[in-house]
Amino acid sequence: MVEVPATVDADGVHARQMQPLPELAAALLNTQISIHRLLVDAFEQESRDILLRALLLDPTTVSYRAAVELIDLMCEKQTDALPRLEWKRG
Repeated sequence: MVEVPATVDADGVHARQMQPLPELAAALLNTQISIHRLLVDAFEQESRDILLRALLLDPTTVSYRAAVELIDLMCEKQTDALPRLEWKRG
């Protein structure tokens, strides 16, 4: 899915050219994209470590300890919805 300004007429939907995003907006989006990629990797690899990296990138995460505690609690409470994620530190 892509969100862009567009016009719609009898011939269909026509996307309009946009200016590049301002630096701040692009940086925020890039951070979110990185977080989402790490989330997918964490679940594909069943890795709490990668999930931790995703949480540590999130600007709303207050500390390393809080992120680890959240992951452990989430995995405990949502076993029916989540794959089995393991700490794989080596």
